[in-house]
Amino acid sequence: MNISQLRSWILHRHWAADVVSWVIKYRNLQHRYKENLPSTSTEGVVYMADGSILHGGLSDRLRGMVSLYSYCSERGIKFYIHHTNPFNLVDYLIPNDYDWSLDEGNLSFDSAISKPLVVRPVSESCDRYFEERLAAHYNKLQLHVYSNVTYREDLFAKNFNTLFKPSRPLQNIIDRVLSQIGDDYVSITFRFQQLLGDFKEGKYKTLDDASKQHLINKCLLVIEQVYKSNNVATVLVTSDSKMFLEKAQQTYEYVAIIPGEVKHIDYTDEKQNLAYIKSFADLFVISKAKKVYFYSTSEMYGESTFAETGALIGGTEYVQIVE
Repeated sequence: MNISQLRSWILHRHWAADVVSWVIKYRNLQHRYKENLPSTSTEGVVYMADGSILHGGLSDRLRGMVSLYSYCSERGIKFYIHHTNPFNLVDYLIPNDYDWSLDEGNLSFDSAISKPLVVRPVSESCDRYFEERLAAHYNKLQLHVYSNVTYREDLFAKNFNTLFKPSRPLQNIIDRVLSQIGDDYVSITFRFQQLLGDFKEGKYKTLDDASKQHLINKCLLVIEQVYKSNNVATVLVTSDSKMFLEKAQQTYEYVAIIPGEVKHIDYTDEKQNLAYIKSFADLFVISKAKKVYFYSTSEMYGESTFAETGALIGGTEYVQIVE
């Protein structure tokens, strides 16, 4: 890097994201790429979720996949998905109108023809930053991209449905839930992380019993307010806390929940067959709601994009309530 390039890099407002991306790449990924490995002739950009780094939750990953496809589609670049950790994506989502599948043998780690790229989210000019990062590094036969950046959100619904349709087991659950709750519902999502003590996610705090009950009561009141402000038969409640879901269903007869265990895919390594199917079912049923709500307090996780991603998939109105 010459002096001019160094000056340009220092003045670039996204230099911090570049630094973090570079550190992650060389700490976690670069050692896998070696010379003279068995290579492949498959050309294109590959979205990677193989457990080498923290990839984010389900909605983060889906945003990364759809965004990368949007970039490639605009430029006529072949696009593939390699999602193997902690599950194979095809157990839940299968190609719809575009075949993004890539055989394991066609994924190359030969440094002569492939390279990794980490793209971190930025707060401003995200689309331009995403384009610049990919354009600057697409100089290999295969580019392996680790990203959960949202790019061209206006194309999200279209491109999501071009890429994906539910697998048969997932579609069966979606159909069963919709047959039970009908189509006259709104949804509301709560993200407690570990506040209630029944969900594993990083090193976040857990409240004492009195504080737990206070927060639960506050969230129950929000459900009641949402129900009263919408002329619907049902409120679908989704959450990362099974305890809260059960409490909400016990408290209000108009509340519907989707049975099953909720797991954060970056903080669990569950190998049981279809262990994460509830999260996918939640997302698809949210996408069919008449209106989608997300509620958070200062204690709760307010940056979750899960409910918003569901609304994007369905082209549904999204309302965020922050207190």
